[in-house]
Formats: sequence, structure tokens, C-alpha cells
Amino acid sequence: SGAVDSNNLFLNGADFGTDVDSTVEVNTTHELRANLTDTTGSPVANQEVTFEANASVFDGSSTTTATTGSDGNATVEFTLPTQVGTTSFSSVVGDNTNTSNITTKAAAPAQLGFASDSRSMAPGASRNPTVQVQDEFGNFNDTASVNNGISVTSSDTNVISVSGVDDLSGNSDQFTLSAESGGEATITVSSDDSDISGVNDTFVVSDPAAIDLS
Repeated sequence: SGAVDSNNLFLNGADFGTDVDSTVEVNTTHELRANLTDTTGSPVANQEVTFEANASVFDGSSTTTATTGSDGNATVEFTLPTQVGTTSFSSVVGDNTNTSNITTKAAAPAQLGFASDSRSMAPGASRNPTVQVQDEFGNFNDTASVNNGISVTSSDTNVISVSGVDDLSGNSDQFTLSAESGGEATITVSSDDSDISGVNDTFVVSDPAAIDLS
């Protein structure tokens, strides 16, 4: 075989020439293969290939190497990160680089979680926090279709009261918290579905900090 002319990536045996978008779950393990050929289309054997990623997907590292066999293939395994996002993969042989991306999706629904709402309230104020269906890693599962009842309780209704609770339909819902007086209260959201765990967090009611105009 001659010098490397073509460096093609394959994901789980299929051509990885185009990006994979939102069809692969987080924290799953896959096979990445580089196929090297020369100008005549013949396999390039005994060639070391460096595989690179923008995350530590190769057994805790962002890089690894493998050597091509007689068929021109060098193969490694990787495990995608637990958080939804885009992972970039490259096979590098000298100055010949091929890059493709995988954009992951959340795993199966496993728990309820609060969206990134503030946990602070002023006396007399109200807030509408969003509770959402998440996978076991805390990713919002925006394709889930979960229809079941939820209950929302406050550990101290003299501090924060709860109203406007509806059944969870689809993958998220809102309810209303009203700040009655200063203090802290734990808000707990439970699901009727035993396969989906609930969530609780502490909300604080306090007067805004005074501004010193002196």
C-alpha cells in the first residue's frame, strides 16, 4: 500500500461522513472506525491513527490511538458524556484529518427536576417555577411524553404557599409559589409514576438588600 489518500470515519459500522444529530443518547458506548486507503483505493495497513474528541470519551481521555490492519481499518470504542451536547470526533494521520460530530439527546425519563429558576423571593411576591421530566443525569427530556399526576407541597405554608398545580402533561409544567412571610421552605414535587422520582429544593423569602445611598 502507498501513502494515505483517503481517511473515512465510520460510526457503529455506518458511514460517519455526515454529523449525527440528536439521535444518540447520552452515556452510551459506540464503535468508531477509521478506514485508510491510498490513491489507488487500496487499504493502508500498519498505519497508526490518532483519534481525538472534545471530551474525555476514550476511557477517561480525549485522545487514543489504534493501528490499521490489512483491511485499512483502525477501530476504537468510546462512551459519550452524560450531559446533552455536541461531541466532536477526529481521526488524524499526519496532516490528513477527518472530523464529524454527534449531538446527543437525553436518556429515558427517570426523575423530575426544577428548571434553572431562582430560589429567592421577596415577601408578597409570587413565582412560577417549572418542573420538568429529566433523565438520570439531570438532562431535560424534551421528547418525553409523560402523563400523570404530580403533587407539590411546602414544608411551611406560613412562609411559602402553593397553588395552581396541574397534572404533568408531556414533559414540563408550572405551578405558583406565593411568598407569605420571611424564612425558608422546602418545596417538594412528587410524581404518581413510581418510575419517576420526585424533586425537592429550598426556596428563601427575604427582603431585598438595602441600598446605601450615602
